[in-house]
Amino acid sequence: MESREIIGIVGLFVNILLPVVLVFIGRRINASIKEIEHSHWANQKVIEKKLQLFDQIAPKLNDLYCFYLFIGRWKEITPADAIQLKRDLDRLVYTYQMILGNDLVEKYKFFMDKIAFHVYNKAGENARIIGEISNKLGDRKTHADYEWLEVWDEAFYTESEFDSEIFKSEYFCVLGAFQKSLGLGID
Repeated sequence: MESREIIGIVGLFVNILLPVVLVFIGRRINASIKEIEHSHWANQKVIEKKLQLFDQIAPKLNDLYCFYLFIGRWKEITPADAIQLKRDLDRLVYTYQMILGNDLVEKYKFFMDKIAFHVYNKAGENARIIGEISNKLGDRKTHADYEWLEVWDEAFYTESEFDSEIFKSEYFCVLGAFQKSLGLGID
């Protein structure tokens, strides 16, 4: 074979192969674009769900914050309400822990089970509040908007001293972890 024939065959081969390669590359690019679009859509849905959860969780956490620190609407929240708030929050956080992420769930668990409540009491007993019945800011027995029930004395865990500064710090750690979970770079 002469070099002209070889060049002709190579040229023919390139002319046939080039469209095939371009179609293959085009399909790969199109598949990548669809994958990116799907990933973006899925991430958007997760963020929307996290925002819905934040709308449910944040007000309940804020109610506990007010209850413990004798601020805001603390006079309206009974000890039974505080324990119910913990149950409701636990249900939300642990149900959606795969969406919320490990960091948030770990900070939440530490805050709720070590700082705010004493858990794992006797079988059948509720979590107990690590907080104060009264302090210089108020007295739940006399200043609250509800009539105090003596059974609520036992709702408080008195073997640990309540530290409002640690409570605030850990509360804001939970909120910061939620902010990070949402992907918000707001400081």
